[in-house]
Amino acid sequence: MYGWCEAEALVMNVRDRVPEGLREEALAKVLHLGQAEILEPYCTQRITKAGAVVDVWLTSTALVNEAGRMYAIATTERAQGLKD
Repeated sequence: MYGWCEAEALVMNVRDRVPEGLREEALAKVLHLGQAEILEPYCTQRITKAGAVVDVWLTSTALVNEAGRMYAIATTERAQGLKD
């Protein structure tokens, strides 16, 4: 969807795919997940390998270990306008 191959995507920082003007909002969402808050799916934007900004629906889930600590975030990102 964004143009990077799997090997490229695995070594990227997700911040590099978030438009600069939305980075504070994205960080706030991560902080909410870290506090075990549930986030509703939401519309946002991401940057493609070609530099285009695309609208996406994003669903984020905190992955929590046995001690109740978040160790990662799993996301599902869909191009806006696609139906389930």
